Amino acid sequence: MSFLTRLKTYWPADEPQPDHGEAEKALAAQLKTFRMLDFNLNNGAAKSDLDRWGGPAAFAKDPYRLLYVTLGEIVERPPFSPICDRCWHFDPRAIRGNGSYRRILHNLARITRGDISFRRAMDLVKEDSVTVTFQMGESILGWAFRRDGVWVDMSLFAKLVGLVEKLDVKGRYTVLPLEDGTMVLGYETPEGLERLCRATGLDIGWLSEARLS
Repeated sequence: MSFLTRLKTYWPADEPQPDHGEAEKALAAQLKTFRMLDFNLNNGAAKSDLDRWGGPAAFAKDPYRLLYVTLGEIVERPPFSPICDRCWHFDPRAIRGNGSYRRILHNLARITRGDISFRRAMDLVKEDSVTVTFQMGESILGWAFRRDGVWVDMSLFAKLVGLVEKLDVKGRYTVLPLEDGTMVLGYETPEGLERLCRATGLDIGWLSEARLS
């Protein structure tokens, strides 16, 4: 059973659910921890937008990880905007045609909170290949990828890591892989990542090929 499917089926009929009040307190405590780490809800997002897994009991069942995933989601109503700009729940089955890689770069820039910008990003998605161009500083860069149906070419992340290592920024991309092949991407300084992992107990690491294999 995939991670996202399991979210909908946390409580078998023969398993008692936690007290609703206690579950609400547990969720509030987790939210407080994330707020202390500067994971704030975007304008237009509300606490009620987090309730998509059948109530607060789901967050008590899988503390911090489920909330971290949900903070990386979008609001399930117009304007369908990101809930939080500190992380992004990414599904690599994201290629639908031209614009798909441009949207990925947009979200990768968004979670850096201004540290990294892929300006003038464009992509050309063909049947078996993809070309992506963007401006970084004064340079125009081009990346070439293979097309495999709806799947993102995962070499994107190796190129991304190599690029960020050359930039004068303090942060690096992070990843929390999930069982269904999706992942939560973030962007942290070394100190920020240590604080995040210590406060939540989550196994978040630096984005790398090894973390995604």
